[in-house]
Amino acid sequence: MNARGPSGDKQGSPNQTSPAEEALRRSAESLAKSEAFYRSLVENLPQNILRKDLEGRFTYANQNFCRLVGRPLEEVLGKTDFDLYPAELAEKYRADDRAVMRSGKLLDQIEQNRLPTGEMRDVHVLKVPTYDAEGRPLGTQSIFWDITERKRAEEALRQSEQERRALFEGALDPIIVADAQTGIVIDCNRAACELVGRDKSELIGQHQRILHPPEATGGEFSPTFREHRAEKAGQVLATQVITKSGEIKDVEIKADFVEVGGKRMLQGIFRDVTERKRGEAALKASEQRFRGLIENSRDAIALLDEEGTILFFPIPATARILGYDDRELVGRSIFELIHPDDRSRISAISAQLLEAPRRQVTAQVRFQHKDGSWRWLEATGTNLLAEPSVQAVVINYADITERKRAEEALAREHNLLRTLIDNLPDTIYAKDREARKTLANRADLEMIGAQNEAAVLGKTDFEVFPPEVAAKFWADDQAVLQTGKPVINREELLVSSSGERRWLLTSKLPVRDQSGQITGIIGIGRDITERKQAEEQRLNLERQVQQAQKLESLGVLAGGIAHDFNNILTAIMGNINLALLDLSPAAPARDELVEAERATRRAAELVKQMLAYSGRGRFRVQRLDLQEVIEEMTHLLQASISKKAVLRFNFAANVPAIEADATQLRQVIMNLVINASEAIGERSGVIAISTGAMECDEAYLATTWLREALPAGLYTYLEVADTGCGITKEQLPRIFDPFFTTKFTGRGLGLAAVLGIARGHRGAIKVYTEAGKGSTFKVLFPAASQAAESLDEAVAGPTRWQGSGLLLLVDDEESVRAIGKRILERLGFEVLTADDGRAALEVFRARPDAIAAVVLDLTMPHMDGEETFRELRRIRADVRVILSSGYNEQEVVQRFAGKGLAGFVQKPYTMDNLRAALQPLFPGSNRTAPPAAS
Repeated sequence: MNARGPSGDKQGSPNQTSPAEEALRRSAESLAKSEAFYRSLVENLPQNILRKDLEGRFTYANQNFCRLVGRPLEEVLGKTDFDLYPAELAEKYRADDRAVMRSGKLLDQIEQNRLPTGEMRDVHVLKVPTYDAEGRPLGTQSIFWDITERKRAEEALRQSEQERRALFEGALDPIIVADAQTGIVIDCNRAACELVGRDKSELIGQHQRILHPPEATGGEFSPTFREHRAEKAGQVLATQVITKSGEIKDVEIKADFVEVGGKRMLQGIFRDVTERKRGEAALKASEQRFRGLIENSRDAIALLDEEGTILFFPIPATARILGYDDRELVGRSIFELIHPDDRSRISAISAQLLEAPRRQVTAQVRFQHKDGSWRWLEATGTNLLAEPSVQAVVINYADITERKRAEEALAREHNLLRTLIDNLPDTIYAKDREARKTLANRADLEMIGAQNEAAVLGKTDFEVFPPEVAAKFWADDQAVLQTGKPVINREELLVSSSGERRWLLTSKLPVRDQSGQITGIIGIGRDITERKQAEEQRLNLERQVQQAQKLESLGVLAGGIAHDFNNILTAIMGNINLALLDLSPAAPARDELVEAERATRRAAELVKQMLAYSGRGRFRVQRLDLQEVIEEMTHLLQASISKKAVLRFNFAANVPAIEADATQLRQVIMNLVINASEAIGERSGVIAISTGAMECDEAYLATTWLREALPAGLYTYLEVADTGCGITKEQLPRIFDPFFTTKFTGRGLGLAAVLGIARGHRGAIKVYTEAGKGSTFKVLFPAASQAAESLDEAVAGPTRWQGSGLLLLVDDEESVRAIGKRILERLGFEVLTADDGRAALEVFRARPDAIAAVVLDLTMPHMDGEETFRELRRIRADVRVILSSGYNEQEVVQRFAGKGLAGFVQKPYTMDNLRAALQPLFPGSNRTAPPAAS
């Protein structure tokens, strides 16, 4: 036994690897290298490879596929076909995946795929199901490659072969191809079969001697084919062929050597000249008859020499067309009869005619009638100077004077119609059966953005418009072409290549030929963009009025609730405040009162949000730097958002200051950022806070929330954008409504307060959002003309100030009067109370000189604070009045500007608020307040 115990030198060594472990390590390394190799191989294959799970989400895709769809891998993984392809393709791919999973079999098919550019490509697809080690389905794996070019090449080859075969079979001349060595016929066309009266099966495979009569071949190999060596290839020889019925035909044959499949073949092109031979034999007999036909023809035939001198001009036709007999014309130059304006053109055409024998040209020219008038003739000249039997230029003249007049009249009508069409304000166009443009008037070209008609003629809408617009037009065109039913007054949105959007009121009518077949369509479009814009503006205006009315009514409601709630909170907060002053720090109920005070302050903050929404919140206006305010809040903002959300700041340089309340502005920033964080939720996302300035015209401001006749000009903006869930079209109209929220725990006052604060600062809000893609809120504030002030605020230290004297407290709420009286008495004052303005005036008239100051509620029944203030001033001009209200301090103070208002205290007030408001009025009173009960 070689095994060693615990003390052996091999067993138990901690740094030494056993053979099994070493083998395992090497196997793992080999496996890793193999995996890396195959992964690199797959990633660099020219094919597209991808895998999907059972829900159709991509779990793998190689780089070639990512390039195909134009997205990086991280934007492909986890997506479905509906995220990458048009809906119809995605539906097809989803159906294929399900079919493969159901059958468990390979899917092997040719299909089409649309690239992100819109181009359709042919692809070969292999798709199989995938399973785990236990045979459970995991999804599908696909590999496909682009075979578009191969398909095109195959189609081009097939079409070329079909065209060549069609030309061969359709040739009017008989063609026979035989082996150059053996004389065996290997191919022939239909005309060849008709020539000899035999089927292809009777010719192909037979010796070519079957084509010729014995006297032509002598029973030997055809001398015609035998004599065609390289030096005679291409010459035309005369011979005879015999038909299956025994008929002998005269033919001319032009034979050439050709290569077919690597073999040398002799191709003969036959021409049956039997009738020509017969015609030549009968030519002399019929010459007089033909001459008579020529002389009595409706058209005239003249013979000219190469100088243009008339050699022959038959009398009847000449007299009928031009009024001359041949004795008046023979020997004269034809150019004497031609209109001077046409001579140089006809001279050039004549020179072309004389360049080659048998050349033929046609021209329209004006000839002078014997009576001096001008006649239009269509002259067709043939150069037969080299023909021994003719030796002249033969000119055939047809009188087209009436046709030219009709053409000129038609041209005038066409020009008139075209001028009318081009100057109509409506777009007019025509298309053929393939929906290619055949006509486009000036309005249509301007609508499309084309320079001229040539730029669109022959093109389809897919070459002019974006694919989605062209597809709609194509569908409409096909409906008219296939059904023959016109489309009348349909509204269509047209997007030009430059991106301009125009609305058209379109009618499309079928065009039919004389047999009633539809040959195309005519379209007429009236630009109704301005009408649509006017309708949209009217609807926008109606929506604006409705929104303004809703905002106003909700603002009044929120303000009224806040006012009443403030009165209740004043009583609650005041009593708690006094109770805390009277309680010993060690009193058992002190903690509960402190918690109650905190709850009351939170309720007061809620009231402030309602006031902010109504636009009547408390403002202390400063010239503020937006960037400075945001930077001051950075740590607070970071602590308030989701841990997965990232804050990004984009501050523009030299942004103008704004005149705003710093506290309210902080509330706007905080509410928007928290709203963005909640939209991101538990996912990772980005919240971008930006500042800047922009010139806003009335058109831009009309598209914002709070469209309350804001003036055009320079606005400083705060923008908060997120990558969260976005806002649906159904939710968007209500996002600023108070108490509307999509969050389970939300109160629905955050955005409502933002709206109210923006309205209170004469600003506006612009919202950009798309469901599933995030939102951007841009808050606009009028830019200040001066630089920003410092944000530093003096913090008042604790004071023990006490006042003295007689005060009048006026408030319609009994609880407010009670707590206010107690607080003022605690501050050292004697207090009289009144429950409304009329009662206050009676109390004040009784002791006008004794009352040192009046604390006056702004909102009261019967006689409000403003009217009471005026009456108090009439009784005693120097009366000191401190207004109390839950509304905006700035708004209240502005209403009393220049009227001698002594101060303002906002509800719900406490002892500190009242002390701060009264202390400036009683500078001589500085007694120390009695200490709180201990």
